[in-house]
Amino acid sequence: MQTNVLFVTWDGPQVNYLESLFAPIFMRLRLYGYKFHVLQFTWADPERLSRVQRACEEMDIPYRSVNILRWPSVSIGSVLTVLRSKKVLRRAIKDWKINILMPRATLPAWAIQRINNSLGLPVVFDSDGLPIDEKIEFGGMSVSSLAHRFLRDIEFRALHAADAVMVRSKDAAIILQERAGANFDASKTFVVGNGRDSAAFSPDNEDVYTHLKKSLGFNVDAPTIAYVGSLGGKYRFDQVLQFFLRLRLRLPGAQLLVLTPSPDLAREAISHLPRNEADSCAVRHVAGSEVPRYLSFVDLGLVFIEPSYSMRAVSPVKLGEYLLCGLPVVATIKNIGDSASYIAPEFGFAIDHVDESALDSASEWFFSLLSSGKLPLAKKNARDAGMKHFSIEGVLDAYVNCMAAASSRGNKK
Repeated sequence: MQTNVLFVTWDGPQVNYLESLFAPIFMRLRLYGYKFHVLQFTWADPERLSRVQRACEEMDIPYRSVNILRWPSVSIGSVLTVLRSKKVLRRAIKDWKINILMPRATLPAWAIQRINNSLGLPVVFDSDGLPIDEKIEFGGMSVSSLAHRFLRDIEFRALHAADAVMVRSKDAAIILQERAGANFDASKTFVVGNGRDSAAFSPDNEDVYTHLKKSLGFNVDAPTIAYVGSLGGKYRFDQVLQFFLRLRLRLPGAQLLVLTPSPDLAREAISHLPRNEADSCAVRHVAGSEVPRYLSFVDLGLVFIEPSYSMRAVSPVKLGEYLLCGLPVVATIKNIGDSASYIAPEFGFAIDHVDESALDSASEWFFSLLSSGKLPLAKKNARDAGMKHFSIEGVLDAYVNCMAAASSRGNKK
């Protein structure tokens, strides 16, 4: 018997995780009897919406979008959007014969709370890390503001109203359980990883991508390191460049590939490097489906994230992508979800605190991999770790268990 799930999410115009991360997982969950439907609140432009809808349709995932009001201010517009959401939510639930509601993060959870008192459907609350704390640490929200108190109240009620709570790290589970208080049933919390398609993100040892490396102006035979993802805020691109400079002291031919949705910001930062180092960098903005092709000729992946309270609840997607593609990694691990448990010396260098000594040690570690001839073995070990912790196959059981628990609890209401 098929169970219909409504995934309700809230996104800005540049976010592509829906089609690149969640849609492939949702498609695989059809094999377990769960058919996902997506209702996306967003202020993306029509071209962007068309791409998202097309990606979902290609994976047989029904999709609808709702425009987020941005007037008279971002905050007020968001509140008005939620207050006006009852009709569109009820219509989606009715048209798609929904059995389980799955709001992602705070505002979708509020929208679901406003309609589900009368419907009584099972709810899976995907907490999506600690988004309120992230707004405080990286978005400028004041802890004494009305918005903060309002969002905390929504989070508290969402935790208690949910039949299952999905988190991305063990620390996130502990933090949310403590916030929910003594009456909260901790057994309804599930740690679910960010799984990637291991067929798409996989090592490619053929020479067919040599032309791609040449097209970037790179030396085909020189070692190449890569940074993939957003810039600014919690993402420390400045530390990526610091590491690159340290590595060039040992490997003067090293090259840096940057794949980011903010290429202008990357090029501006790189322009301040010495001329030789800047000329050894290439920046591109590519579709998510193109990332594996570019990583096919890379030798090392970089993850530099600012350690913070909110980052204890994340699972870095780029770490999984690197490992699945068979790339050794240099990554910060302090207060970055469960990253410390994923990285081993056989394929990774874990940095607890970023300083000159740590960057120097990391560059020496990678230089040793190359000079000792151990890089191929490190790539194999990286792939094995990626399959264990970050493949879709590795996260499906957790999703299924979470959905089953929600259904069971919901049916007993």
